[in-house]
Amino acid sequence: MEDVASFGSIGGGWLPMKFINSGWTVFRSRKTSMLIYAIAVLPILFVQYLGTCNMWIAVSIVVLAMAAHQAWSANIFTTVPDMFPSIQQVWDSLKRFYLFLESNPSRDLEISRIRTVAGKVF
Repeated sequence: MEDVASFGSIGGGWLPMKFINSGWTVFRSRKTSMLIYAIAVLPILFVQYLGTCNMWIAVSIVVLAMAAHQAWSANIFTTVPDMFPSIQQVWDSLKRFYLFLESNPSRDLEISRIRTVAGKVF
């Protein structure tokens, strides 16, 4: 059964990448993939009834739900890095802003404030 969860984890990363490579935005591809995985879990509601008809149908539905759950989990863990920049990107942006202000001599007061704040933060 844990092999199925591994398949769901790998497949969970494959589908959004396929969407991204076809031109979708990262946000749209992740959310669409997560919706597909959430819908794939819903047949678990019928497992008890289908288990009385055929055990292997019930097992198949549980396996599908496990893979879909793992795929959804893999995507929810990657939404935070997608939405928020790394500290290096923030630092690069601050450096560009500082260089912009430094190129304008009338902004000496702002430069000293940035140096003070940057010294406290970094």
